[in-house]
Amino acid sequence: DPAFASFVGVFPVPVRHGLTAGELALFYRKVRKLDVNLSVVTMEGWHRAMLFPETALPWIPPSPNMPTFATAEVYPGMCLFEGLNVSEGRGTTTPFQLSGAPFIHPYELAERCQSYGLEGVLFRPVWFKPTFHKFCGEVIGGIWQQVTDHSRYRSFATAVAMTAALHELYPGDVQFLRGVYEFNDTLPAFDLLAGNSTLRTAILNGSDVESILSSWQREEEHFKGIKPDFHLYKS
Repeated sequence: DPAFASFVGVFPVPVRHGLTAGELALFYRKVRKLDVNLSVVTMEGWHRAMLFPETALPWIPPSPNMPTFATAEVYPGMCLFEGLNVSEGRGTTTPFQLSGAPFIHPYELAERCQSYGLEGVLFRPVWFKPTFHKFCGEVIGGIWQQVTDHSRYRSFATAVAMTAALHELYPGDVQFLRGVYEFNDTLPAFDLLAGNSTLRTAILNGSDVESILSSWQREEEHFKGIKPDFHLYKS
């Protein structure tokens, strides 16, 4: 939704769009009708099905809280938790794979998340103590995401389902944060990260997880249809 454009979402594409930086630039130029001379230097030896570990290249953290490929894999969805009063694992060695809060009962939450039948992921009950950021120095309950199938795992759908589970189990405790977030002080952080208020509203209204996860299917299929026009690499 253009009304929710921000520093963390400047362009209407899926959160996990599956384009390289160069491909995304080509797509952006086309959609924005930019009259610019854009040259993309393509990579050698890479194809679309390759995950980063298959490149045999050393991982260089693009952020202090992106220490491993495993973090990057869950991040597209789990960044939504920055908009909740729930730790997204900052202050631990596995940020974004871990999430938790003092009011969470780990086994209860893990069981509820597992019941949704999300593919490619297991939810393991844990307790942990962040060394900084939310709940610093407190032992809190939560879950750790273990990706079991890279090809089937969907980080954004997983995080949305987890948020719905939190609201179902702890409606009086979990909160959508308000205040200044990434240079914006008028909209909830969750909405800025999601790019709309639809998801938060559906969760608050108690919509079932299946209907929430299918709510963006039409737009997703449309994007999948036009995306290959900008591919520079074979599958």
